[in-house]
Amino acid sequence: MSFFKEFKLSILEFLVLIILISTLYILKFYYDYFTRSISYPGPLPLPILGNLHQYFYYSNDLQAWLHRLSLKYGDVFELYFGSSKYLMISDSRIVERIMSSVKDNNYFVRITTRDGLDDLQKGHNGILFNVDFNSWSYIKKIFIRAVAAPNALKFGMKLIDSGFQDLEKFWNLLIEETGQFVCDEQEKSVEIDFIPWARRIFAETIMLMTTNRHPNLLSTYYDRTTNKNPQKNLYEEFFDRLSIASDCVQYYLMVPPFIRNFPIINIYTNYLYKNMTWTRNYTYNLVKERLEEIESIDDNEKLSTDMLSMLLTANKSNDNNEKPMTNEEIGDNIAEILIEGVDSPSNTLSFVLYYIGNDPDIKQRVLDEIDNIFGDGPDFNVTYEDLSKLEYIEAVIKEGEHY
Repeated sequence: MSFFKEFKLSILEFLVLIILISTLYILKFYYDYFTRSISYPGPLPLPILGNLHQYFYYSNDLQAWLHRLSLKYGDVFELYFGSSKYLMISDSRIVERIMSSVKDNNYFVRITTRDGLDDLQKGHNGILFNVDFNSWSYIKKIFIRAVAAPNALKFGMKLIDSGFQDLEKFWNLLIEETGQFVCDEQEKSVEIDFIPWARRIFAETIMLMTTNRHPNLLSTYYDRTTNKNPQKNLYEEFFDRLSIASDCVQYYLMVPPFIRNFPIINIYTNYLYKNMTWTRNYTYNLVKERLEEIESIDDNEKLSTDMLSMLLTANKSNDNNEKPMTNEEIGDNIAEILIEGVDSPSNTLSFVLYYIGNDPDIKQRVLDEIDNIFGDGPDFNVTYEDLSKLEYIEAVIKEGEHY
């Protein structure tokens, strides 16, 4: 009996010790939090977790969550992911300063947390998350050589114009097949969810610009919308997984290793990592196939102006004795381009159209500028040279990006 009494007493003492340590930790955590030398507004963090509980709760709509926080706390606010503090910036002027390509920019390293990046093998390649200055500057130089050429810009503009013409064609078909008359005097109309269409038009355009492969995302989505063919093709699966891979990078950066490897939570971690691996292998194969195509063409044959071909040739013709990118690194760069080329412009376009649609005066000025430059007919093509003429529309887009 004395043994059990001593055992019970030991358990009680252990529990008291745990409670005491936990209480001291919590008190120290909040003391450090409320007495920090540089403070920004933001939601109150929890010990150990920080604001991770909110991150997981809003994981299906992070953009909406961050937007609500910016409305509540301003253009610069802080979030804690585990014990690490992050500044969230929604002021476009500050972002422009940080992302400036000026040589003496003080903000080269955008990401200082290395654990998550190293786990994903992304800390030393690419543009977005590269913390190796030599690697970053070389890749940036290759990118500028590949994407800033006039031929590449004109090629991209031609693809975008063609994509929106296809979008108009499918919308007209959709109206003919499923549209309804609101009243007898009006034409047929149909209500659509613009977001999936916007994502697909930019995904299709960026895939063509990057790899010169036509994924037919608009046509397959139209077929599925009208129940003609509900099956997804491989390109759709790739872009769906690519979106998850983007979440994976964000997740690994924000969630500390001991939390993401915690039982039950590690199921979600493995799910994200497997998607990252799948998309990485897919882009590696794209690079391998294009490299084989380039090596097999005749010298006199004109090379495609897609970004992947230009990256491969620019990387191969490096004459500064710098270490060239591996095919795997090029694949990761292509994945970054595809991720940023879909979500950012489609979200921006959706916001811009929303604000234009809710302000009749701005809407009319936008239409007037289009009529003045292209005429009042419904059929016209937009060229790269036309972009500099759209001064008011450019101002509207920039203001829409700010919001």
